[in-house]
Amino acid sequence: MVGEEVDVHVHKVKKNNGIVLDAISIISSSSHSSPSIYLNDLFHGFKCGKSLFYLARKVLEISEEHGRRIELPDDFFMNFNKIKHRICYRLINYERNQELLKEVPHEKVMNLAKVYYYYVEQEVIKNAAIMIRKVDLVRWGTPEKELKKCAEENTPKLLKWQFEKMQDLMAELLDDIGLAETFETVQDDYIQLYVLTNESQYYGASCMLYPHVLEKIADQLDSHFFILPSSIHECIIMPDSGHYSQENLSQMVTEINEEHLDAMEVLADKVYYYDKNAKAIMT
Repeated sequence: MVGEEVDVHVHKVKKNNGIVLDAISIISSSSHSSPSIYLNDLFHGFKCGKSLFYLARKVLEISEEHGRRIELPDDFFMNFNKIKHRICYRLINYERNQELLKEVPHEKVMNLAKVYYYYVEQEVIKNAAIMIRKVDLVRWGTPEKELKKCAEENTPKLLKWQFEKMQDLMAELLDDIGLAETFETVQDDYIQLYVLTNESQYYGASCMLYPHVLEKIADQLDSHFFILPSSIHECIIMPDSGHYSQENLSQMVTEINEEHLDAMEVLADKVYYYDKNAKAIMT
């Protein structure tokens, strides 16, 4: 089925929040890279009735699709100067990622950790990233402060922030399935909520750290506001109407994280508060 000599590797992949997944990679003689195809997903398909032949074909399709994409040069990650223009940061939970944080340069921000990665060009692989580890800094001979400086400059430029009413985002989604008119009749009943993310809506919670973003939001809303870390991909912004507290909102976020959100996408249980007069997050 493969058509050429390949190496097949079964390995474990460390994901966000300490989740470890089993994966398979198929590396051909004509390629130096391969996607990690998660066995957990395949096993779920098998339990749902998919045949082994179907699942094997699916593995090959994913591997072949990766092979048709643009290949990155073999040595591109060996020289810091070649990649520094695309070094960015993202936010993850500090306590849930203790094992990972032993291996990667990071900065603690409140109860979160800012970690660094190479943001792969979108035409190569959409939303792909290569985590930067301490061993990479040693190999490059690059100080951690230089890595952080590049990330601070690049992230807001490459991953521009986006701030919209949650109702508008929901309306767009419902319009796609023909329910926009129904939504218009009930949207006034919703609490005024907003979504802060980046244009790719991938690891967009990091936008809360962009320079002056929260200050601009406070000016637009003319209000103090709560920041609900709804996932690693976005934050929900709720103007302070005086009806809610950090404590009860944090309890709500904790329940959602435990019961409804994929464990790998949890950012934090604690809700933050932005004081527009102090121009700062109050924890």
